[in-house]
Amino acid sequence: MTLRVGATLILISQLLLAWVGLDPNGTSAIWFTFVGTPCLVIGIVLATFGMRRPS
Repeated sequence: MTLRVGATLILISQLLLAWVGLDPNGTSAIWFTFVGTPCLVIGIVLATFGMRRPS
């Protein structure tokens, strides 16, 4: 379950990053900075924790 939540958060951050690439303006950059980056960091931590924990 932890691995799936982490993967979902990483995908959300990548979608926000794609939005910045497709429409580079202040709004998309702010969304990626304040929403995408924390989602990426938390997703990586949860995914790493989920992979290390024995099933």
